[in-house]
Amino acid sequence: MIQKSLQQDTDRAGDRLLRQTLEPLGWVLTGIEEDFGIDHVVQIFADGSPDGLWFKIQLKSSASSRYSADGRFVSVELDLDHAKHYALELRDPIFLIHADIQAGRVFWSAPQLDNVLIRRLEEGNNSSRVTIRIPTSNAIPDTAGKLLETVERLYIVLGNRTLVAASASSFAESLQYQPGEGKLREEFQRKNDILKLRRVQELLVAKHYPEARSRARVVVSDPDSSIENRFWAEEKIGTIDWAEAVTRNAPQADLPSIWLSSAQKLQVLTKKGPPHLKFSALIARKAAELDRLVIENWGFDYFAASASHPRWKPIHGDEGLCGPRT
Repeated sequence: MIQKSLQQDTDRAGDRLLRQTLEPLGWVLTGIEEDFGIDHVVQIFADGSPDGLWFKIQLKSSASSRYSADGRFVSVELDLDHAKHYALELRDPIFLIHADIQAGRVFWSAPQLDNVLIRRLEEGNNSSRVTIRIPTSNAIPDTAGKLLETVERLYIVLGNRTLVAASASSFAESLQYQPGEGKLREEFQRKNDILKLRRVQELLVAKHYPEARSRARVVVSDPDSSIENRFWAEEKIGTIDWAEAVTRNAPQADLPSIWLSSAQKLQVLTKKGPPHLKFSALIARKAAELDRLVIENWGFDYFAASASHPRWKPIHGDEGLCGPRT
């Protein structure tokens, strides 16, 4: 006699629970007839109309979910090939969803944003199975808004991966389908500067001050860089100068002058605007002038004063090394 397996019953119950959870949100689930690791495609509707968001789901259902001792995670096992496909290979957003049919609860995770999982997969795994921990804080429908924000983030992450993997010739050819190449060039410049500034911060944390300063100056001097990115690069140079002075045990009386010089450069940079950066530069200058007056007239310990100053904060956990709050 042919009988249904217990897992088949569990999978059907999990599928019903998923639909009962998502469909009241106005989300449309389309089941995949032939399951090659994808169970559903979900289309998001807002006010009865599709809003352009789509994502895929791999559903794992259980009648005896494996929760961590503190209840913060539920563990799900995947075979290695599926884990690689979800986290590294798939070009569409996908969510791994766990349905606890006993508790009637549904949780989600985004393997394409799971840096711990991605590192494990890229480093190699001798096992044929991978355990993924899905946070129980990601319960649906409570975190439906967070899930949709994650979809938007995934589009950017996956777009970055596609762009990096594309050849120069493929990228050049794609420009014929992009209206407004000037706007595209401007946005690529802006994003590239952000990458440069992140590298400057890494070098600052590593105390490689000359290289960090040199890289920041590249952004400041680039006429194609936005005024905002040039502003943050100039401010970062002030932080580098201050940190380097502290490292070489410069006299405390000299330190306020570093911030004042940095603030003056920011004011020159923002002389023609925009207003919010002009105001920020003015605040920086007035704060630097006040710091200098404190040292000159009262002789307060500079580190004690700076540590409590609202515009400064510790850099990379070193309580003796502070920089401007940005």
